[in-house]
Amino acid sequence: MVLEAKWISAEKEAKAIASLLRRYGLSENSRVLEVGCGSGRILINLAKLGFQNLVGIDLSPIFIEYAERRAQEHGVDDRVEFVIGDAKRLSKVLDDRVFDTIMFVWASVIGYGTREDDVSILR
Repeated sequence: MVLEAKWISAEKEAKAIASLLRRYGLSENSRVLEVGCGSGRILINLAKLGFQNLVGIDLSPIFIEYAERRAQEHGVDDRVEFVIGDAKRLSKVLDDRVFDTIMFVWASVIGYGTREDDVSILR
């Protein structure tokens, strides 16, 4: 699985992202959403670094199930929530929750639909 291979660099990537989040004033208590979270590699590693309010959304039930299993294996399932859902319907899927930051680590969510889809997702 391609996403499994990405776990090799996940810890390093999460450390870089954590540094960037802190640089912009976000703390471990900030609410973070990752759109297109795949197997959860970034959020799980952010949780291991102390971040607590993490939500990942992905269209694939297989990826979400895998991410949930990995979060349990890493002992961070109390800090990370994974949701099956379409990025085009974020407000409905996430019940209009508010986040301090939204991340697109893989660009796989943007650019595969219409321009209107992309604008809708980014709004």
